[in-house]
Amino acid sequence: MRITLAMLKEKGACAGQVAEFARRFGDSVEVTESVCVSVAPVFGWDWAATHFLPAAAWAAYSEARAAAFARLLDG
Repeated sequence: MRITLAMLKEKGACAGQVAEFARRFGDSVEVTESVCVSVAPVFGWDWAATHFLPAAAWAAYSEARAAAFARLLDG
């Protein structure tokens, strides 16, 4: 999946996140696991998942996120 500045603006991303995206990636970026991990502390990936993932992918993301939080709480 590719995310663009235009997509962020269209979905109402905050100005700070749009500016940081542009600084790091220019006009667009191909979303990969390594990209997500490298900027995890910087961007609101939950926001992006909510606004960009289709229903099936959102369900898988939600399940993975819940499992990760459960492991953190158990550890």
